[in-house]
Amino acid sequence: MQNLRSFVLEMGGINAQPWCEMRHHINAYPISAKTLFNNDAMTWDVVAMELNSAGYISEDEELLFILRDPETLKRSPDQYDDMDPDYGSVPSDWTEEDFIVNGLMDDPNS
Repeated sequence: MQNLRSFVLEMGGINAQPWCEMRHHINAYPISAKTLFNNDAMTWDVVAMELNSAGYISEDEELLFILRDPETLKRSPDQYDDMDPDYGSVPSDWTEEDFIVNGLMDDPNS
């Protein structure tokens, strides 16, 4: 059975521009996830929709957030059903600073 990483590679990877224009964002990912980023691929939001429709991620999960966990890349379709319902979801009480600290947003002051 195909895992999430193989599915994304088969699609051509993830184009995370402009989010990943700063190299420190890419460096936060494990090497197995870094290889998925490709400037000629579909944008990350389109890839997330494809992964959702194929059963690899839930609608509540943020793709660029969950890829930081190497175990996520081994996930098979519909495997997320057995996981904690909040896994991969951005906490609802996060502030803008939390997004910046966790590499999900660029600091507007820099």
